[in-house]
Amino acid sequence: MSLSYWVRQSQRVIHHTSIRYIMSISASVEEMRAQREVPLGLDERPSLTKRNKPINPNSKSNEAKRKRPSHRKPPRTNFDHTSPLGVLTEFEIPNMLVEHHEKVCALLGCDAKETPYLTIKDVLNPVRDIINDDGVLDAFNWRELQNVQVLSMSAKGDGLAIIRSPTFEKVVQCQEFANERDRERLEQWKRDHPEEVAKEEERIRLEEERHQAWRLANPELAAKSDLKKNSTEENIDEQGQQDHKKKKRRRNGIFEFEPYRRQIKAEDMPKVQIATIPFAFPGDVVNIKVFHTNQHYVDSEIMEFVKLSKLRPESERGLTKPMETKCAYFGICSGCQYQSISYESQLEIKKEVVENAYKHFCKDEVNWEGKVLDTVASPLQYRYRTKLTPHYDVPRSGVNGLDVPRLGFGWRGKASWLNINKVKDEEVLGREFDNNDLPSEHPDSEKPAMRKRSIRPYFGDVLDIEDCIIGTDILRLGFVNERKKLAKEWNEGIKSKKGVTILLRENSVSNKDEDFKERTSFGSMNIESGDVTQLEVDIPGIDGEVTKTCVTDNQKIVSDYVDTGLGRKLRFDFIANEFFQNNNSILPKVIKYVRDNLGGEAELEYLVDAYCGSGLFSVSIASDQKSHLKKVLGVEISERAVEFAKRNAQLNQIGEDQCDFIQGKAEKLFEHIDFPKEKTGVILDPPRKGCDEIFLKQLSEFEPNRIVYVSCNVHSQARDVRYFLNETDKGHHYEIESIRGFDFFPQTHHVESVAVLKRK
Repeated sequence: MSLSYWVRQSQRVIHHTSIRYIMSISASVEEMRAQREVPLGLDERPSLTKRNKPINPNSKSNEAKRKRPSHRKPPRTNFDHTSPLGVLTEFEIPNMLVEHHEKVCALLGCDAKETPYLTIKDVLNPVRDIINDDGVLDAFNWRELQNVQVLSMSAKGDGLAIIRSPTFEKVVQCQEFANERDRERLEQWKRDHPEEVAKEEERIRLEEERHQAWRLANPELAAKSDLKKNSTEENIDEQGQQDHKKKKRRRNGIFEFEPYRRQIKAEDMPKVQIATIPFAFPGDVVNIKVFHTNQHYVDSEIMEFVKLSKLRPESERGLTKPMETKCAYFGICSGCQYQSISYESQLEIKKEVVENAYKHFCKDEVNWEGKVLDTVASPLQYRYRTKLTPHYDVPRSGVNGLDVPRLGFGWRGKASWLNINKVKDEEVLGREFDNNDLPSEHPDSEKPAMRKRSIRPYFGDVLDIEDCIIGTDILRLGFVNERKKLAKEWNEGIKSKKGVTILLRENSVSNKDEDFKERTSFGSMNIESGDVTQLEVDIPGIDGEVTKTCVTDNQKIVSDYVDTGLGRKLRFDFIANEFFQNNNSILPKVIKYVRDNLGGEAELEYLVDAYCGSGLFSVSIASDQKSHLKKVLGVEISERAVEFAKRNAQLNQIGEDQCDFIQGKAEKLFEHIDFPKEKTGVILDPPRKGCDEIFLKQLSEFEPNRIVYVSCNVHSQARDVRYFLNETDKGHHYEIESIRGFDFFPQTHHVESVAVLKRK
């Protein structure tokens, strides 16, 4: 027999022997457990992971253990330059440091004429502070500041201020305060436990005597020990390895105090800091609390108003505090930022946002005087949104802090400066609803308004919202129904394991349509009656009465009636979760403005609608009977969107010879278009990221007569427009005719912009 045979035989013997041994041990354990008559517990269960490791309740070290701080990753530096953070760091902060140089020098106590302008590097916060700053009250940069003047606005809608950074002396003061607090706690413990203190002091005295005797008996070893100790302390001081927490040692039940060791140099701190202040406006003077550190700025919240901005209507009446807003959740909800100022001031701010975006990205390309026109107001400032997406979170631990999750939107700020006891009166929002389910908007209502809370709930960072006043009437009723539905499901044990976003989309159906019953049979249902919630309205220009429902199914086909501003009202069908403009009241103005600016000095005969979606601009402009257009071509990357665009053209009696749609990437769009360029106009309506450079190059080579660029992100629009002004392969072939903002989202910082370019 070969050697391999004997090896295999020995392996089998060892294997079976091991199994018998394990089985015998298991039997012994079961027998012992049966004798003890103790059920299997955590202390007996085999544990291999750290999470399930048994805890010894008699261990004295458990109480003394301190949880290590959770270190976050260093801040990333590769962000989109057209995002709010990119605009803040590359344009808004540097410009503010230059424009308010005297303010900066006053904070630093230096001469403005002799001091050079600060740059973005001078306001960078140390990465060490950012990593260790969790936004808690004992963070290094947490502090309260008085009489802070708001200087400008960010693209995100927050006020910006320049504040003095915590200097080295301030840091030392914070350290001394923390050390003194711990010393007082230690002294109090000693007073409460005199016997243990006496025993500990005697033990320490004897230990010190033994240590001194050892040093006298071993002088060489003592010298080596001292040398090693000194080198270790110097290394710790240089590397700053104990930056993050105070340390305490425990000996036989007594905490021995160790001072807070953090090596900080004044030159490592930023000279000044940029503070973002939600719900503040230029001209406001406020008392703030800084509570979180970021790389380029610090987060803060308003504690009190000292002086109001001229943008606020209360300032004209000599008031020192903002009046109550129209929404009970303003100040903590992330949805709206501008409710506390007049609508005229909102339009002025949004015009400045458009101007600043083009000054940032196209600073040297054009003279901007008179190029940016006034922002077009929305006919509706409230009840305009036809789509809402409330959300609720589920705690990871599975422990329910509340009976039902909070359904609403994200938190923003803490609003300790607001009066939270009542809501604005009925003139704010007009009529009451006939449906009793809708939350009342009257201060004398029996139903109290939702109180603002300064403590975040157990269910994540979602603010509980009972009513959203910028949503249309049917969406607000649907919101109430969904809240009741969520409560019913959770009480019945039907619970989601993850957070859920709920879609609320308005659906409009004429009772003259053949499929009226089918298209109004789905939507948000009343829990008590089981019926789909509906509202009947009259829309001029539409035959019959229009029924509105609130659709919650992402894949349902919904309809909307749009006034084109060109003499017709059109019906558009689309999937509920697909993109479609959410403010119908301003669409007539936008469509007419786009159509009028495609004409110019000579009427165009051809139109290309890139990023056409469901065909809003294509179908609307093609339906204009006074137009001289021979052909409208829409292009969209989504096959589904192209299908609905063709469907919408058919619904509105527009033939394929007049308006057609093709699927394809916009980057390869002009390879298959044979329209004469001198008689062709192009509409651009890309997503927030803007157009790709490949597409911009093709479009510049195609050289259409006019370009109308519609964008929901004015910064990416300005970046793309710069390409046509100075980076085209064929030179400067285009110039800006006009730029205008449209207020699609009143009460928020968002602004839609339309840029008109013409060929030279």
